[in-house]
This record gives sequence, C-alpha cells and structure tokens, in this order.
Amino acid sequence: MKIDCVAAVLGCGVLALGAAAGVSQATLVAPGGYIQAGATTASAGTFAWPGVDLSNAFFGPISTYKEFVFAGDSLTHRTVQAIAPGVAASGFGTSALGYTLVETAATFPSAAIGAGAAIDGGWSETLTITNPAHTGENGVVRFGVSVQAFLTAQGANARAALRVAAYLNSAPLAQQPGFSPGESDPLVTTQQYGNWELVADQPLADEFRIVRDEIVLAVPFTFGTPFTLGLSSLASSGTRTTLVAAGTSTAKVDDTRVTWGGFLGVTINGQAVTGNTLTSSTGKNFGPSIIPPNACAGDFNFDGVVDDEDFQIFAAGYNVLDCDDPSMTPGCPGDMDGNNIVDDEDFQLFVVAYNGVVCV
Repeated sequence: MKIDCVAAVLGCGVLALGAAAGVSQATLVAPGGYIQAGATTASAGTFAWPGVDLSNAFFGPISTYKEFVFAGDSLTHRTVQAIAPGVAASGFGTSALGYTLVETAATFPSAAIGAGAAIDGGWSETLTITNPAHTGENGVVRFGVSVQAFLTAQGANARAALRVAAYLNSAPLAQQPGFSPGESDPLVTTQQYGNWELVADQPLADEFRIVRDEIVLAVPFTFGTPFTLGLSSLASSGTRTTLVAAGTSTAKVDDTRVTWGGFLGVTINGQAVTGNTLTSSTGKNFGPSIIPPNACAGDFNFDGVVDDEDFQIFAAGYNVLDCDDPSMTPGCPGDMDGNNIVDDEDFQLFVVAYNGVVCV
C-alpha cells in the first residue's frame, strides 16, 4: 500500500512503526476503541495514516503524547499541547463506539520544521449478518460514514488534514466495487478511505474548507459468520513542507465529526438481497446512523454528562484565558458566553451546568 507523507506536518522522515508501545487498529480488541494524541514544537518523526501507532512520532525537545484504550460501548478523550516561543500546537479528541470527534491546531513561524499536532481516534466492533436463505454464502454489505469538519490554513507553510480509514478483522479493508470515498481528495492506496486536505503556501494566504461528505464502505462477509469492522479518523495540523518561508503560519481542523452512517444494503454477486439481520457483540444498533449525544452547555467532550472530565477541559482553557491565544484548546470550549475569553463569568455558567450533571 502506497501512502504519501502527510505534508511534513511532523517532517518527512521515516517512522519505524511499532518501535514504541502504542495503540492501533492492529492491536485493538473488539468491541472497543482508542484515542492517541500528540503535539510537538519540532519533531523529525512522521505519520501518515489513521489507525497506525503514533507513539514514536512525537520526540522533539518539546513534545507531548497521550493515548488511551477503552472496552465495550464506552468512550474516551484526550487533550494535548506543546508550547515554545512563537510556536503552539494542540489537539483535542473524543472517541466512542460509532463516532470520533478530533480537532487540532498549530501556529508557528513559517520557517519552522515539524511543528504540529495530531489526534487519531478509532473504534472496532464485531458484527454478524444473518439471513436464513443464505447461511454460509458470501456477500458484500455497504455502510455509510458521515464526515464533517472545518479546515483552516493561513500563511506560507500551513497544512490541515482529516483522514478516515476502515479495517476488516484488524487489517486494512481493501477497496472493491461498492466503495466510495465521496467527494474527498484522491489518494494512491488500496485501502477504503476518506481524505480532506487544505494547504496555504503564500505569506498572506488565508484558506478555509468546509467538509460535509459521506463515504461508503463495501465490506465482504459470510452470512452467519462474525466479522470485525474498525474505523479510524486522523486530524493533523502543522507545517506542510521543510522549505524555509517567511512570516507566521496557522493550521486548524475544527468541528470534526466522523459518525457511523448506518446500514445501506447487502448484495450477493452484485444482486441486492433483502431479509437480512445485522447484530453487534455489544447489542448496539448499527443499523441506523450513530451520532454523539446531544451536547449541552459544559459537556465539552460530548458524552452526554457534565462531570470532572469536562472540568479538566474547562480549567485548561481558563488558565490560557484568550481564545485567540495559540495555546488555547482547539475550538475554545470553555468560552461559554461567546465573548472570546474563558473567565470567571464562564466559570459561573459551568458551575450551573456541572450541578445539572446530565444533558437532556
């Protein structure tokens, strides 16, 4: 499989995957998921693909890396940042069974090499499709994946990117008839994917891209035999090249949601088959779309409750104060009154939400 280097967000050196302990779709046990998050002010590492171990891609003098794996129908989130004079990189992500929310931001001198942040979130579930009339036969099932994001690239050396990749039984899901990458940017790969990128290459460049897309996965299976399907999403913001350029550059991936789009149908030898039943190992219904819980004020990690984890996110923003500060968590989640700062007034609003606990 040929995969291009993600725009030197962390340089274009060679990353020896698996050289450090880390999480990936290859090691993930279904049902469950993971998130891995890294930020660096300068690193010689590189990464290129969702679902691949990133633990050894963040080893510069000022670098942060975090990861977590969850089991069953649960979720996790992580926040990272790396700050040096004139450089700030940060990321925030939530991963749950059926969806991922990943955001990154980086501001740096355009001449910087390898400054950036990356968040990779993924999940895996064991599914079974049954049909009494076709037990033991081979078929292809199609699933939808909905993708939304807002990409920003400013300055002479910025790149923002979002990639999605699918896995079957812990291995890359190969392309076949029925797969569609939607309107995403083409890549040279044999894996089923989605790819949305934005670059800025002029000192005064100010580019943005709104992503509203859907990819279609085509998954081979045998009626009555369980199979494991995984989906990973990688957001990255940082430098696009190792060439020296003047000025300051900024890259952001905001408002990202990669959500399960539901069951689209089954075919045998290209002919539609009805009367199918789809089940999962957790009992979660993967027939319809799966979307994050309706977030309420203070629910910064979109898990449907306002709790201590949300307070940690709020506190990080409160300590920075200014939403325009490059070190602020992407999206400035603690600014609850919308005045572009995270201050005592926002804290009062958060306390009210915290006391309510459950979003309704």
